[in-house]
Amino acid sequence: MFAYVARQPIVDTNKQLYAYELLFRDGERNCFPNISPDEATSRILTESHLNVGIDEVTGGAIAFINFHTDTLLFRFPTSLTPADVVIEITETVTVSEQLVATCKQFAEQGYALALDDYDIDEKWLPLLPYISIVKFDVTTVTDDQIRTSVPLLKENGIKLVAERIETAQQFEYYRGLGFDYFQGYFFSKPQILKHRRLSSSELSMLELLKESTK
Repeated sequence: MFAYVARQPIVDTNKQLYAYELLFRDGERNCFPNISPDEATSRILTESHLNVGIDEVTGGAIAFINFHTDTLLFRFPTSLTPADVVIEITETVTVSEQLVATCKQFAEQGYALALDDYDIDEKWLPLLPYISIVKFDVTTVTDDQIRTSVPLLKENGIKLVAERIETAQQFEYYRGLGFDYFQGYFFSKPQILKHRRLSSSELSMLELLKESTK
């Protein structure tokens, strides 16, 4: 049996690799399967972290992994080393006092947190003190919204990612606005990686070995 994960590069202003966003796939077709977002995250962690290791999937680059409300509240990110991962908070999360407190703890533990598909909504304000990266889907926010938000976010030391970059002109435009990182088909489509899935007994043994070395 095989496991599948896709990775899409995130590059810097010189088009050099900065990180990969990891995307769950259940086969060689490059599309998201019909499962809940929280299940997709948990399966990414199982397939990429427990089976082969994040480093094997990313080649040593940082991994951006989407986390949704339940996977955040149940502390799934703490199974990963802070230096290896960016906790990407999806736009579908419910912002609550509990979620804000959880994200504050992650930040205090050394994890970098990113807001995905940032839409300038005021509901994100309680989270922003703990956010180090904000991702804009340039197809869903207006140019005026971006131009207004960029200086305010950068004044607070937040790095910016422009998503859905598909042309050289878009890359140059958003680089000129002050974006730090870029993601989209102009650089690469998600790349499918295939590897052998460990059996349930092998995974259990791996977990026992991990616990014994703590």
